[in-house]
Amino acid sequence: MRNGPSHHEPPERRVLVVDDDTASRTVLRLACESIGVEAVEAATGIAALQMAVTTAFAVILLDLGLPDVSGLEVCRRLRAQDVLTPIIVVSAHSAAGHVELALAAGADDYIGKPYRLAQLLTRVRAYAEAGGTGVRLTGLPVPGLPVQRRRGATAGDGARLADRPPGA
Repeated sequence: MRNGPSHHEPPERRVLVVDDDTASRTVLRLACESIGVEAVEAATGIAALQMAVTTAFAVILLDLGLPDVSGLEVCRRLRAQDVLTPIIVVSAHSAAGHVELALAAGADDYIGKPYRLAQLLTRVRAYAEAGGTGVRLTGLPVPGLPVQRRRGATAGDGARLADRPPGA
């Protein structure tokens, strides 16, 4: 963890990076900083829980394999405490069953390792630009899962997506 959470940046420009692997945290922190988003690091689930309930973040990047409390349990506890910060699970456990478990536990998005950095940064930027905490995005595809269609959303040709069959 870097010297605790900073309060210099507004929440929409701050990300919590939770991973027990120092190298992974460093890569994610540097990548976020490269797009102008401050990254605060946590190496354990307990540290993540403490930070997430006391500091506003635009998004939480969360590994599932933590040494003390699993990432799934971190999701559940944050949602039980009414923490609405969007959670993107970034994990090597990318089988469909793991994705579904993470989403059911309260995660908003899931990116499997190894990931494309540009894809992850696109999601971080989207959450940051959406205004920070409590904002849930739809339409960002999760590999292997269908995109949630909002009522009234339109395709590029202007046709209402709700009027199209799934996959069309």
